[in-house]
Amino acid sequence: MSRLYVGLENIALTNPQRATLVAALQQLGFNNTDPQPCNRNHRRVRLDNDAVIFEANFTDNDWTIANARQYLADVFGVDVSLITNNNSTQSYGGGTTLIVTLAYQAANRMRFALFGGANATYAQSQTEARGYLATNAAAWGDL
Repeated sequence: MSRLYVGLENIALTNPQRATLVAALQQLGFNNTDPQPCNRNHRRVRLDNDAVIFEANFTDNDWTIANARQYLADVFGVDVSLITNNNSTQSYGGGTTLIVTLAYQAANRMRFALFGGANATYAQSQTEARGYLATNAAAWGDL
């Protein structure tokens, strides 16, 4: 279990597909009934509603690339083998954020960012997420 920040950005999902995906992702995380709200899955939505940042105590398997591909395959109702990914890294706060772009039929559909990377501590993930928000302040309403 790791408390992390994870970003999700819609590239070419329809509104119903996006809603289905976000609803599924809202269920991730360990102990969504924890009496401490900071331990539950909660999120911040970008002003245009095409991106969201989740924070939660996620299980180790919640945010693997294989599971992200499966989430998207479930949204499209297709075999997971038809979902491909392209990975890169970015630094927003001095660390490393894994960026995974998922495609269906060679068209990019969504992107997720694992702030701080797969083995990040909470502090590392938080620093990267805050750096991302500072870099993209206008889009997130932080003026």
